[in-house]
Amino acid sequence: MDIRYYSLAKDNDLEPEGYVKIEDLMPGLKLEYVPIQGLVLSLGVREFVGRKMIVFDHDKNEQTSKDVKESFACLFEMECRF
Repeated sequence: MDIRYYSLAKDNDLEPEGYVKIEDLMPGLKLEYVPIQGLVLSLGVREFVGRKMIVFDHDKNEQTSKDVKESFACLFEMECRF
């Protein structure tokens, strides 16, 4: 289970000065290919399962929550390592 928190902007319409908590499970499969030293190319797929978004006000009181449908994502990453 992955849990992340994000602050909301002071001028947003949803909950000024609040924050959002995102809970989800993201199982996936990723393959990495290293064509030259220091360069990594990755290709994969990830499923977002049980995603829930909860909005809190600046006093940490829950205001609203939303369950998000399951979805898939395809990933392509290029990384330089030194």
